[in-house]
This record gives sequence, structure tokens and C-alpha cells, in this order.
Amino acid sequence: MANQRYHIFISTSGQRMERDYAMVCQTLINMGHFISGVQQCHQSQATSIRRQIDISDYVVVLQGDSYGEEAPFGVSHVQLEYIYAMARQKPIFVICLNQLSLNQSVDQQEKLIAFQNSFKQDQTHVMRYLCVYELVKKLKHEFPIFIKDHPSMGWVKNQETADLQSQIFDLEKQIFCLEQYNKRPA
Repeated sequence: MANQRYHIFISTSGQRMERDYAMVCQTLINMGHFISGVQQCHQSQATSIRRQIDISDYVVVLQGDSYGEEAPFGVSHVQLEYIYAMARQKPIFVICLNQLSLNQSVDQQEKLIAFQNSFKQDQTHVMRYLCVYELVKKLKHEFPIFIKDHPSMGWVKNQETADLQSQIFDLEKQIFCLEQYNKRPA
């Protein structure tokens, strides 16, 4: 349907991704979608974030050059959101900055590499980019293909719903007439 819109939850690896996050949001909004997400996650927001993921049609993971802020038990918030979305069987579109930060510990670098390797194992769609210009260009091209490959209910404007209801009513009438015709004695 041409005017179908989708609710997209965007998970990001932190404050350093602010500009990229803004560009992803703006691009998806310009494509007609509804956006939700939290740039800086805190443990107190976990329930709210899970609720947002639950009601979303799609989840976008924006992974920067670092692992991101970790929850108290050593897993990044973005990875926890990814795991939750996988468990809820949400279609996930991953966007990865194609470089690693040298300003993080070896432990965090290893966690980031392991997290990125899990995308391959989970057969998640991954889009890599080097700069914001490339990010926007690729997102405009690849996200519609992703939606086509992973159909979802989405949202349809009320007027279109009324038109569909009218078509359904007409089809039900035709079915009823055909059933009555088939029931008549030969």
C-alpha cells in the first residue's frame, strides 16, 4: 500500500552517535515513518524501551565505532535492546559505522567485534557506512528493500481504511450471493 507507514524503534550505541542518529531519524521521517528511541539509555528506562520495541514494526540498531555504555552486568544497552528485539522476533535493520574506536579498552573492542559477529549468525540485515552522506544515501536505498523483504502491518491512514472496509463489504456481498447461487437446487 503506497501510504503505509511504520513505527520504527531506533537503538543507538550512545552519545557519540548523536549526528548519525539525527540523520537516521530525519531520513526515516522523510520516508514517512514514525520514530521512537532513546539516545542515552539508563537502567531505569528498560521497561519503557521494551514497551516501545514491542509496539514497533521494525527495529533499527545504529552501532557506532565503540561498544557503547554498559549495563551493570557488562553488556551494552544497545546489545540488550538487540537481544530483546530478536526474542520478540522483530525485523532488525543494523547500521554499522565501518571503523573501530581506538579510545576504548581491549575488552570493549572484543565485545564490539563479538556483537557485530552476532549479526551474521542471526542473519540480520547489516548496512555499513563510513560517513553521514553515505549513511543517508544507503538508508534511502536499502530500507525500502528491507521493508519489502520483511512485511509488517504498519499503519494506514483512516480514510484508506474506510475504503478498504467498503471493498471488503462488497466482496462479502459477492461471496454471499455466490454461496446462495450454489445452494439452489439443480
